[in-house]
Amino acid sequence: EHSLSILNTEAPPPAPTEKKHRIKLFDSHGRQIRDLRLSVTDRCNFRCVYCMSPDVRYIPKMQLLTLDEYLRVIRVAVSLGIEKLRITGGEPTLYPHLDELLEGVGKMGLKDIALTTNGSRIRSKWASRWKSLGLNRVTVSLDTLNSQRKDAITRSQGSLSTVIKAIDALRDAGLTPVKVNAVIMRGVNDDEVVEFADFAQEHEIDMRLIEFMPLDAGKRWEKRHVVSAKEMLETINKRHNVIRENDVETSTSMNYRFKEGNGRIG
Repeated sequence: EHSLSILNTEAPPPAPTEKKHRIKLFDSHGRQIRDLRLSVTDRCNFRCVYCMSPDVRYIPKMQLLTLDEYLRVIRVAVSLGIEKLRITGGEPTLYPHLDELLEGVGKMGLKDIALTTNGSRIRSKWASRWKSLGLNRVTVSLDTLNSQRKDAITRSQGSLSTVIKAIDALRDAGLTPVKVNAVIMRGVNDDEVVEFADFAQEHEIDMRLIEFMPLDAGKRWEKRHVVSAKEMLETINKRHNVIRENDVETSTSMNYRFKEGNGRIG
């Protein structure tokens, strides 16, 4: 028997760190992509008029990714330079493995992990648990402070007080800044703009007033329903003295703080 001593079966030494070229993601404008939005379900317990048609058909569950597949996607994204993750739906609290997902991504070294929800199912103990698993902050969608109007906008029956209690629980658990999104539509909830500013102060949250955009599946968008940011700000200034903040260059919103009191609007 003759041994082939010229063959070295040992693994080669790793390349020096300075020789490694990490692959990164860039958009068509040459900007590095650092944020990932992950939709874990298309299911929702609301049918908001600007978002989802009443007779929407969900994707069969067999076609959705498994928990392990979601975690794998995120790990790959992190290896490509992703630093921030936002978990969305549908309504992500309907995803049965949300806790396991948060536990997994909480160990990946991400700079920021956020969740977007309608707040209708959140309990205080959930907020504390999510914080311990690694969640950093939460955004809640709330388009009105009127109970009857809420049912009309969401086309569902639910308690407004439950959502408001959830917002307070999220804030108290340290999932801050808690952001509350309201899509402002003329003739629907534009008369609540000042009340939303009051709400931001009272609950010490970031209130985001969003212009109505043509993103609805039911094709209900009309330009006449749009209330501009300028108009909303003029309305708020009739009651509150707000000061423009120095937003970062990549900010997607114009943010203001109150001269007196806590909370912000954007």
